[in-house]
Amino acid sequence: MQFAMKRFSVEDKCFVVLALVYAVMRFSQYTAWSLTNDELSALMRLRYDSIGDLINLGVRENDMHPMGVQLLMWIWTSIFGISASVVRLPFVLMGVGTLVFFYRAAGNFFGKPSALLASGIFSFLQYPAMYAELARPYSPGLFFSMLMLYGLSVLMSTDNPRRWMNAMAFFVGGVGCMYSHYFSFLFAALLGVSSLFLVRKGNILLCLSAGLGMLLCYVPSIDVITTHLSVGGLGGPGGWLGRPGNDALWKYLVHGFNQSPWFISVLVFAIVLYGAQRGFRFQWTRIHAVLLVLFALIPLIAYYYSLWFNPVFQYSVLLFSFPLGLIVLCSGFNPDSWRKSDVFFCSFLTGLTLLTYFGSAHDYREGQFASFRRVADGCKEVLSTYNADSTDATVNVIHPGYIEYYTGNEVNFLQSRCNSPEDYMDLQRIVDSSNATYFLHAWANNYHAPETEWIIQEKFPYCIRRDTLFNAGLIVYTRDSTLKRVTSPTVAFEERNGFEALKWENEQWCRTDSICYSGRWAMRLERNQPYSPGIKRKASEMGLTKDAVYFISCKALTSEPWKEAKLVFSIERNGQSILWRGVPLSDLIKPNSSWSGFFAGYKLQEEVKPDDNVAVYFYNPAAERFFIDDFRMQVIPAAAFNQNK
Repeated sequence: MQFAMKRFSVEDKCFVVLALVYAVMRFSQYTAWSLTNDELSALMRLRYDSIGDLINLGVRENDMHPMGVQLLMWIWTSIFGISASVVRLPFVLMGVGTLVFFYRAAGNFFGKPSALLASGIFSFLQYPAMYAELARPYSPGLFFSMLMLYGLSVLMSTDNPRRWMNAMAFFVGGVGCMYSHYFSFLFAALLGVSSLFLVRKGNILLCLSAGLGMLLCYVPSIDVITTHLSVGGLGGPGGWLGRPGNDALWKYLVHGFNQSPWFISVLVFAIVLYGAQRGFRFQWTRIHAVLLVLFALIPLIAYYYSLWFNPVFQYSVLLFSFPLGLIVLCSGFNPDSWRKSDVFFCSFLTGLTLLTYFGSAHDYREGQFASFRRVADGCKEVLSTYNADSTDATVNVIHPGYIEYYTGNEVNFLQSRCNSPEDYMDLQRIVDSSNATYFLHAWANNYHAPETEWIIQEKFPYCIRRDTLFNAGLIVYTRDSTLKRVTSPTVAFEERNGFEALKWENEQWCRTDSICYSGRWAMRLERNQPYSPGIKRKASEMGLTKDAVYFISCKALTSEPWKEAKLVFSIERNGQSILWRGVPLSDLIKPNSSWSGFFAGYKLQEEVKPDDNVAVYFYNPAAERFFIDDFRMQVIPAAAFNQNK
């Protein structure tokens, strides 16, 4: 006992306090925010009766991660249930364990003072803290990465009497990495190869044996990884992830340090200043080189693979090597004995990290994920306020189970997905057949098509509630004109054309008074008229910028099957196309003998300059005969949708 107390240094005591603070922060906050889309997706893929079905249907065919975490969740939830607090608990525990192994590994590499400083900064970085609270592969992947790193740090000494046990930590950490995430798998592979250049000769055989054992343990997952590698990534045809920009690596660093470039600058400056004050006793070693190479190599691999092959570059997949850079950065802080200046330096950098942690809290957790819980709570509140029997509800989510996890049986959604032409037509049928007084439409982590709002407004013209959240929200419309309405979003541009007056260039040649929806005139398109008259403006005249939203509606009539007729919205710059969107009229209009409403909208993802040329017109390459009346277009700035949170 006396020997154990002697080894429990002042740094260890300080770390225990730090770890307790970190644990309290994680456990006090991990249920305070909604399960994310990915977590809910994982829960939906647990609904299998056998491990075989879970692996084949829940992992191999419908996931892009190794089977380890999904198998853990299947066993865990089968025993304890699927409440958010239960689902996330093992991941938070592994997050706390990550800090312990991070401290132990850093201490073995560069000394306990350096490890304490690195742990103080690590504890209050939002980047690893957030993923420590998610029921996804990132917390396990980081936990096993640090466990493997800790095992390596001990194997660097041949005189350690417990080296077989530490070889087991190296082995278990590697297997855990391989079964957690493919980028933690990559980390384990690179660290395993690097270990041969770091450990003493007497331990090389241990490392080789551990590596062989890892490969043998992964044999049951060969079929899974083969299937996933054939897909290659999250981008490409049918994928959702875009290629990284030129500044992606710098943005990754900024994101890792609490989204604060000035914090990175102060951190580096303070460490350099400390070294200068101490006479730069820093010595570069092979350990520095290996850790720094691994820290940089994994982001570089992800970046160039995303550019050359298929996009995979995300902050989450770069998490596993991130702590290595922090260990190297703090490695020069290793005083022989603690002086007041050393205590101040360590406390200052830890406190500064904590300050930026809370200072940028608006970007933390729900600022990065759609909140299904807040949307669900809003929907239940609406039905309670306006009477469920008088309210029809629709929602736009990737899977109905994601929102039903929070609504249960309290909300009956008539539609659960609305982001394709077929969905828009279904929504229009729901609206047309509705006898309700109120209409609720919500969305979470799915594209909210602007045209859905105008489809609803055809029959429910008055908006009485609009909640705008990050990548989520809800709107409530009514037919009751006596109710108090929310402020309508600011309109930057609006144009209506009922073809009663000549508004568009060369409009006279396609006007007709033989048939119309309202008034006396309509526009007729037929043979020898591939391009209709339309709107031609500068982007600045229409208030068009990136993230602005345009809405277009009209009435259309045809008696023949649609072929290729489209409503076109285009932006050109110096003769080059910036954006061309052609929406087929067949998407929302069926051929019949009566007028039908057509709706189109889009939130601009492209950078738009004031002098860009904008054109809106109908394209009729197949010489179809149809009529257009009551054309209407609005442009609404993105900021206008945040007026009624």
